[in-house]
Amino acid sequence: MASPASGIAPKRLLLAEDNPHDRFLLEECFVSASIPVQIDWATDGQAALDLLLTGQQNELPYCLVILDANLPRKAAHTILEELQAAGRTAGAPVVVLSSMLTGQRKQTLLELGVHSVLKKPLDLAEYDQLALDLNAIMSAAAAG
Repeated sequence: MASPASGIAPKRLLLAEDNPHDRFLLEECFVSASIPVQIDWATDGQAALDLLLTGQQNELPYCLVILDANLPRKAAHTILEELQAAGRTAGAPVVVLSSMLTGQRKQTLLELGVHSVLKKPLDLAEYDQLALDLNAIMSAAAAG
């Protein structure tokens, strides 16, 4: 999805989201903000875990991993626990999106190494801001 005129290589990210509407809106916000990304999609937690493990084995790193907190088959915290149990990490900052999380569940995610737990956007302006925030996380990780 990189703009050929810009010459900027797209940032590769994993987006695990079971809601096609949310996936579409997030992708469109990256496009409208001129943030070139290559998105690998997972519609459930097991698929996300498989992509993370396969990507690490093939040395194709992600710049960012975005997980819906409550994915079918495996929730975000279960994905992270299973990565840890396998002696692995996501290899990139992990952001968990949720429309509602308790303080304890958020704390558990942070203890599992999540970079940020963010509220799922409710309107287009919030999606635009989310794309900018996620780009800032990717840029900071690449710089540091």
